[in-house]
Amino acid sequence: MLQARVERPIGIENLAFAFGKTDALAQASFVAELCERTGAFILLDVHNIHCQAENFGLDPLELAARYGLERVREIHIAGGVTSTTRSGARPFRRDSTTKPSPMPRSRCYPTSRRAAPISRS
Repeated sequence: MLQARVERPIGIENLAFAFGKTDALAQASFVAELCERTGAFILLDVHNIHCQAENFGLDPLELAARYGLERVREIHIAGGVTSTTRSGARPFRRDSTTKPSPMPRSRCYPTSRRAAPISRS
């Protein structure tokens, strides 16, 4: 097992890309099960949740919850760009980390706070 070999916890990050709504939901279940079986933690990329939610009409909080938020140890908030599909049929949000997050940070917090409550020490 990789974690034993490197003697460090391994984080699995959720993807921004999905082929469709069904794939986006399946990815969440897959990552949750992978982490459960291996003991890995989740690096929750809030913008990636935003991409899948916007691209496929999903509720971002519900999508985030499918990942098994009790396993989240790190949160990533970055941005991306909106492009059009090859057919030009609709806009498509993608992760590029080249732009700031399109969401005000305050909109990111409900997702991230459910995932990893903020501790003040």
